[in-house]
Amino acid sequence: MTLTEIAQTFPPMWAWNHQQEQTVASAIKAIVGQTFICNHPNMQGVETTVVEQHPHSRGVTLFLHSPSRETHQNHECDVFHFVEFYTPKTQDDPMPIDMTFQEFLKAFANEGQALYYIDNILTEGRIEVSENTLPYYTLVAPSKPQTDTGSEYDRLAQPPRFVAYGDHQPQTHSFSMRIERWYEDDDSSADAIVTFDRSDNGCAWFFDNLYSTLDGIIDQSEMHWEDNIETHRKRECKALMLQRDSYRRRIDKTRIYLIDSGAVMSPAQFEQNCKDVVDLLNKVKFASERINYLLA
Repeated sequence: MTLTEIAQTFPPMWAWNHQQEQTVASAIKAIVGQTFICNHPNMQGVETTVVEQHPHSRGVTLFLHSPSRETHQNHECDVFHFVEFYTPKTQDDPMPIDMTFQEFLKAFANEGQALYYIDNILTEGRIEVSENTLPYYTLVAPSKPQTDTGSEYDRLAQPPRFVAYGDHQPQTHSFSMRIERWYEDDDSSADAIVTFDRSDNGCAWFFDNLYSTLDGIIDQSEMHWEDNIETHRKRECKALMLQRDSYRRRIDKTRIYLIDSGAVMSPAQFEQNCKDVVDLLNKVKFASERINYLLA
């Protein structure tokens, strides 16, 4: 049965028996990954994708992801409201062309022409930019070596523990730039989505060349992860890798500063900079230990 047939023939949710619940769960599972358009007055025109159920849920409600919303991007909906307010997105438009930062640059003779092109499409209103973020993880307990005293649990070696606090400024993972009508001919057109991440220096290039120009249209969005233990570990691992790289860059900058200016700074300043390097080295150590634990 489809969700529409279920909404038309099934009793209210509180009256469902086990067989009806299984029928609903199967119908929801069949549309996971599909995109719908919401016509509710509070979310008019918002694109929403049906995502995987929480592993401990009964599967009788829909888990939805709406990336364009500023808040509550992940939300739930019962079958009856979903059928009433959501319609499948038509596939008339071609899928956008995904490309890396380097692939985008190769379409132009040089970086100057690429920047000129971006200035033009910004003026024409054909560009959307999203800053994709990960939470910042704070160290709450350092690693503990194995000991011979205490309870059986206390004797075991423990990896460092980190916590992502909601009030901490998130960290930038990448930028996504959507260009309307990147490809266009007499019969059709297609958008492009350019990803600027750290693997090919794209994130640094974006900050150096585009951030100030596009700052007014950049939407910040936390990267979407399915709600299960495995993906939570992957998210923490990726976030700690970003933090570790940041710590290492700060160490290098402080060392260069000490080499260039150490002879003329006060003893107190010199000592504080040395303490900062030691503190950052410890952060690198604990982040590396946690990453190794998560990857094991």
